[in-house]
Amino acid sequence: MKKNYFLILLFLSINFVNAQSQADHLNFDGVNDIIRLANSFNDATDYTIEAWVKTDTDGTIIYNASGYNNGSVAISNGKLQYRAHRHGYPDLVVTSTTSVADNNWHHVAVTMSSPITNGLCSLYIDGVLDNSGTLGDHSFSLGALAIGNYWSPYFTGSIDELRIWDMIRTEADINSGKDSEIACGETGLIAYYQFNNGIGAGENTNATILRDVTGNGHDGPLTDFALTGTTSNWLTGSPITSFLSPPTVVSSVEYGQDETATALTATPSLNGTSLLWYTTATGGTGLVTAPTPSTSTTGVTSYYVSSVNDNGCESERVEIMVIVVPPATYLNFDGVDDFVNLPNLINTGVSYTKQAMIRPYDISSNAGHNILSNDNEVFWIWDGSLRAGNKGDFQHVLTDASSLVNNWSQVTVTYDAPSTTMKLFLNGNLVDENNSVPATVGGDIHIGAFGTSATFNGDIDEVRIWNKALTVDEINAYLNCEMKGDETGLLAHYKFNQGYHGINNSEVTSLTDNAGSNHGAFSSGFVLSGSTSNFLAGSPITTNVTCETLNAANFDVSTKLKMFPNPATNHIIVSINDLTNVKLQILDITGKILENRILNSNSNSINIAKYPSGMYLFKVVTDNGTLINKVIKQ
Repeated sequence: MKKNYFLILLFLSINFVNAQSQADHLNFDGVNDIIRLANSFNDATDYTIEAWVKTDTDGTIIYNASGYNNGSVAISNGKLQYRAHRHGYPDLVVTSTTSVADNNWHHVAVTMSSPITNGLCSLYIDGVLDNSGTLGDHSFSLGALAIGNYWSPYFTGSIDELRIWDMIRTEADINSGKDSEIACGETGLIAYYQFNNGIGAGENTNATILRDVTGNGHDGPLTDFALTGTTSNWLTGSPITSFLSPPTVVSSVEYGQDETATALTATPSLNGTSLLWYTTATGGTGLVTAPTPSTSTTGVTSYYVSSVNDNGCESERVEIMVIVVPPATYLNFDGVDDFVNLPNLINTGVSYTKQAMIRPYDISSNAGHNILSNDNEVFWIWDGSLRAGNKGDFQHVLTDASSLVNNWSQVTVTYDAPSTTMKLFLNGNLVDENNSVPATVGGDIHIGAFGTSATFNGDIDEVRIWNKALTVDEINAYLNCEMKGDETGLLAHYKFNQGYHGINNSEVTSLTDNAGSNHGAFSSGFVLSGSTSNFLAGSPITTNVTCETLNAANFDVSTKLKMFPNPATNHIIVSINDLTNVKLQILDITGKILENRILNSNSNSINIAKYPSGMYLFKVVTDNGTLINKVIKQ
């Protein structure tokens, strides 16, 4: 399952859409905010336009262009005004007697009749007829509409509950529905905007469409809105209680790659009786059946769902993010109480090797950070050094550990009982040796702790325990690949290829021993959810790329092949001696082949200047055997 996923997951905000956070109106900044509505309204010659507004200055609420004619519902000198401009004639204006620019919410309504009925225009404020006038031939049908203005002055303030009717609404009609959302199926309603979109004063850059909930398609894109903060954005605080709000969802659903997914779920809102599902934020055809996400590919896919009432009216759509993550490749230890219990694998007086890929985050604690330790044989980081020791002396060998911090490294300690020799290796290189180390005592081993204390803070992968002291050739041959599990002397091998990256892995209660010896390892203290104390993806060891068994021929190759300098900047010299049919592969740390070469000379200069700085694998395959070396490009 292991792949080299360096998956940079941006922190995904999980929003629970509810009455407190759901926006209920839209604020206009008075500078350039505008919404141009789709589709023509030319069929409406008798019409009513009504809305709730809150402003303290002049500005256009809605603009109407029909051929060469245009009109507007606006605030002028603090009062509600309807202005009609017929091409070639002076403007005719009807203005209220009552001021509405007092920074309080007011319901405003304009009814406009056709020229056949002498173009009677009536203005209502808070449900009361305030003024009326006859426009005669200046009256004209609805055409292309824009909210907030088409020309200056732009509207400054907030708008909610904009409704457009192809009929004249009476004062009783207006009062019957002005104080709440309406059911959306009323006779004559040709466009209806509830403004229930986005999160109040939140980051709403994805909420860029004002939807006509009648389903007549008069939607409008928000143009030049900031969509963040307390102005030029979706806000809360309307006097209208939401009637058909978006459904309630949990906005992120997590799956592991290739896991079996189930159909998405949502709860219809108040007065919503069913749901419609979409794959786009706007447009498209809604499906009544909830989709089942695909988990074949990692990444984030967005689905959208709306509430629908019995009249077929839709709420705004709510996004549901489906996050598919790769299989985990290593285990993170939080440095507090995370560790893994192993049985007694190292008996008294025997040789052994302990190995692990580690990436420590913090080595400052003098309490120590244990890698593979029991009460007698300790392998750990303490006081800035990587250390190991037997029989109560925990620093028979040591080396500076500063280069390990935040970097993946393989650390190995070997103990040869007959010669009482302990060796410490860092990334395959011998860094310290002690020839007078007392014999082992044995005891249960912990990954990531000494007993239950001195816990490791960082990441661990590829833990291997052997009943022999590996040679330097074996260590390097097994450095950047997984063990097959049947290698001679391999007691236990934990690949950590369990669970999925960063999601709930609580069902994983033990580690799988790839060596097949049933040395079950049980985790303790792990949260097994989120980005710490959990299984994660991103180890430098590639899944299912197994090491070749090091045989006599491979040993022979190691004595006849040299690579230097290492680290290097521009060139690596590959020197071969008495080897036949020599082929070189250069691979990156993920196992991707970057270059294939045939080496015919005894001394071959390999240009690595073109490669970015980092770690590379030089794999030499000959008739005499195979060798893999790790090369550092500076």
